[in-house]
Amino acid sequence: MEELKNCPFCGKPFIFQEITEPGIEVIHENKECQLERFIGWFKSKEQAIKVLNARPIEDALQRQIDDLEVKMKHWKGVLG
Repeated sequence: MEELKNCPFCGKPFIFQEITEPGIEVIHENKECQLERFIGWFKSKEQAIKVLNARPIEDALQRQIDDLEVKMKHWKGVLG
C-alpha cells in the first residue's frame, strides 16, 4: 500500500483514527499549520491516501524539473 504523504504546508504527518462507523478519520495535530485539525472522513485508508496524496501542482512541477534535468544533461554532453 502506498504511504500517506505528510502535510504539504508544514511537513508534519497526518494521523489515521478508527471511528465507530465503518471508515477512517484523518486528523492533523499541528495547531500552527494552516490546515485545520480535522481533515476528513474516508471509507478506507486507501481512499484517504489517494485523496490526500493528490497534489497536481506539485506533480506537474516535478515533471517539469525532470524534463529540464534531462535537457540539461543533453546540452552538457553536446557542449562538453
